[in-house]
Amino acid sequence: MLYTQGQYVSRDVDLIVLSLVRRRNLRQLMNELGFVEEGRHFVHPDSPYIVEFPPGPLAVGKEPVR
Repeated sequence: MLYTQGQYVSRDVDLIVLSLVRRRNLRQLMNELGFVEEGRHFVHPDSPYIVEFPPGPLAVGKEPVR
């Protein structure tokens, strides 16, 4: 893990899906919310943040989050 003392701030939101969901279903839902898929990210014209759905499970380092 790298700590940059506030010099680098991510502009993305990572959402971990906890159940089996097809990418096309995520795409449809995100499109309904105004997001457009660009590669592995979803962008919205009114937001500086991008959304990504990385594969789980959620962990800090190698420790699973419970």
